Amino acid sequence: MKSRISGIGFILLCSFNMYGGESEVFLPNTLDLPTALVIAAENNLAIRQAKERIKEREGIVLEVKSSRKPQLEVSYNYTMFDQGRIEQFGGTSFGSDQSWTVGVILKQALYSAGGSAAQVSGMNDRTEAARLELLAVINDQLSMVRRQFYGVLLTKKKIEVQEQSLELLEEQLKTVTDRYAAGSVSNFEKLRAEVAVANGQPALIRARKDFYLAWEELRYSLGFDTAKKEHIRKRPKIKGKLRYSERSIDLWTVIQTARANRNELKQLREIEEAASQHIKVKKSNYYPDMGVFFGYQTKKSDFSDELDDVVKGWAMGVEGDWSIFDGFRTKSKLIQARSIFNQAKLSTREKLQEIEKEVQLAYYEWQEADELVKVSVLVVDQAEEAVRLADSRFSSGVATQLDVLQSRVELTKARTNRIEALYQFNVSIANLYKSTGQGGSLK
Repeated sequence: MKSRISGIGFILLCSFNMYGGESEVFLPNTLDLPTALVIAAENNLAIRQAKERIKEREGIVLEVKSSRKPQLEVSYNYTMFDQGRIEQFGGTSFGSDQSWTVGVILKQALYSAGGSAAQVSGMNDRTEAARLELLAVINDQLSMVRRQFYGVLLTKKKIEVQEQSLELLEEQLKTVTDRYAAGSVSNFEKLRAEVAVANGQPALIRARKDFYLAWEELRYSLGFDTAKKEHIRKRPKIKGKLRYSERSIDLWTVIQTARANRNELKQLREIEEAASQHIKVKKSNYYPDMGVFFGYQTKKSDFSDELDDVVKGWAMGVEGDWSIFDGFRTKSKLIQARSIFNQAKLSTREKLQEIEKEVQLAYYEWQEADELVKVSVLVVDQAEEAVRLADSRFSSGVATQLDVLQSRVELTKARTNRIEALYQFNVSIANLYKSTGQGGSLK
């Protein structure tokens, strides 16, 4: 069996074999992205199921290999006869009404026209396919954890933006209230400021709700359930920022990287090889198989009433079978095996096209997100300056309160757009890594 498991996949396989099984997931008091990825790699249920499928395949390989090894069997039997009924139905009776036999036989298959070796090879290929499936699942699940973690950071930052917006509105209300007390503005201006503060609170409430929902999605991906009452409120402090770094990414390069790295393609190629070996298994049915055996048997004599009156002896020989004509059953099985092989090849081609499409979509999403981040930086700077000017003009009596409130609304919108652009950028990078088969990294 060709081993292609390395890096994080090998580490996860080893850690599962050593520490696998049911265990409670403990979240730290502070959670950053690298820690979240490690927790998910060890406890995510989809990853754990993929690991179990490898164990299942390894068991099947061991079962198939056993047919090529010597088989040692012990047989035993004890029988008591109803002597009267034997005389009634058989007409005559002789010997004892009790019988026992103990025998040992050793068998070894010698020749199966390559069918047995092909079967083992095919099962090894399918085991390797299961290992590659695990790496593909890790790639998918850890990429999902990245996106969900970024979603938590996004909603957390939105809470900060809404809190800042509400603080600005409350400061404006205080300014207007002071000026109203001094008689420089009307009651209408004061009422408008109060309404603005009241209208700012629902957005903050929704932002907090979105944060809780984003955390719940991440929590389940980490394998952290609510089996205990105290788990329901368990929520660590989220540490991290949505960052931007300018990158140069070539579409053709990432497509080639995906072709080389995506474990789904490697998995399907292993399945192709297994299907090819299955054809050899079916072809072997056209030929004879052969094995040898050696046995030794002890039994009670049929002509004595004494249980300890025994006869014994050994036997050895060659055994096998050859189906000369089976009603075209082997031919039909061979047709099916070849069709399965062709389907496997087509599945690989289909997956390749699907992956290339996935890479291109991720690439164009990254391009869009990269441009949006650059634009949003300028807009936030302009919106902050607009708020400063509106406050200054309002203090001088040149601008109206409506101008001030509108500038604050635009600033909140600009800040929200910026963090959403940063979120989309980070998610687009995660999607690019995932599409090229690198999303399973713990870095």
